[in-house]
Amino acid sequence: MKKYLLILFFANILFLQACGYELAIKKRILSSNINKICVQLFSNNTNLSGFEVILTNDLINELLKRGINCLNNCDNADAVIFGKILSSQINAVSKTSLGQSLEKQILINIDLNIKDKNDNILLNNVFIQDSESFQTSVDFEISEQNKDNAINKLSQKLAEKIFLQLVQPF
Repeated sequence: MKKYLLILFFANILFLQACGYELAIKKRILSSNINKICVQLFSNNTNLSGFEVILTNDLINELLKRGINCLNNCDNADAVIFGKILSSQINAVSKTSLGQSLEKQILINIDLNIKDKNDNILLNNVFIQDSESFQTSVDFEISEQNKDNAINKLSQKLAEKIFLQLVQPF
């Protein structure tokens, strides 16, 4: 019986090591070959003026925070991140009995692409979407400030999602 349990124990260890090895060899964008990344300004196909700058800066900050070397010059980079802000929508989430919005939600869709220094596509047309809610007010300035805060928070969430695309195996 002890012999059987010992064999079973070692078989499980071998099985777990094999699974770990399989997980370790799955391809990730961020690898030992990619040490320097350039983030190009996202193109903006929405009416959110300036959102491309906010998102690009938040992505660079997210990469720097995670210890990734970001370059201004894409010629010297191991990989280049680029993409499009495809669409944005602002919809009412809740309304008063009179039909006035109490809370709205902004939804943004982006298209992400990454290529290496040899122009090999590492990620192609990856669709990323996120949303953020904000309170509205009868005071236009307060509503606009809440909307701007939601846009900034949403940009940070999208930057985190982009980073996850770089480190998760595919």
